[in-house]
Amino acid sequence: YSVTQTLDYLRTQANRLYDASAVQALVDAVETQPIKPTLTVNENIERPLRRFERRYMRLTVQVRSAIGSAGGYRLSPPQRVMMHNLSQSGVGFLSSRSFRINTVLQITLPGTINQPAQTLNAVVVRSQNHGDGWYTHGCRLEKLLTAEQVEYIQNGIGSPA
Repeated sequence: YSVTQTLDYLRTQANRLYDASAVQALVDAVETQPIKPTLTVNENIERPLRRFERRYMRLTVQVRSAIGSAGGYRLSPPQRVMMHNLSQSGVGFLSSRSFRINTVLQITLPGTINQPAQTLNAVVVRSQNHGDGWYTHGCRLEKLLTAEQVEYIQNGIGSPA
């Protein structure tokens, strides 16, 4: 989806699904960013293929980081983040907080009427500061999900992107 289509979705649909003030803050943050020139891509460059298909969605989840050392760990208070993609081996999310590379996270997916909340353990492998108070994180899951689990999460509790 283009930025324009995504902003249109946020303005017309997301306010019914998510906290309206958070949605408006996200829309405002995107709209105030200067337009950067489009980068050209050399199509002949080989890129490594991903092991698993990445599924795109919008799903509010809770993230807690593990704090401590070998003497014992505790979990930080939960923070709501926007999960935007999921594969059998990883998850990507947008957050107003930065997480360091190698941070251990507990990601809690919302439950449904027929299914309790699910918890995934992951490690941050990528963190990008957008310079506007928002960060994109990529995480490797501790245990691989099945293709069926990914599809259920996308179709059962996540909204397609």
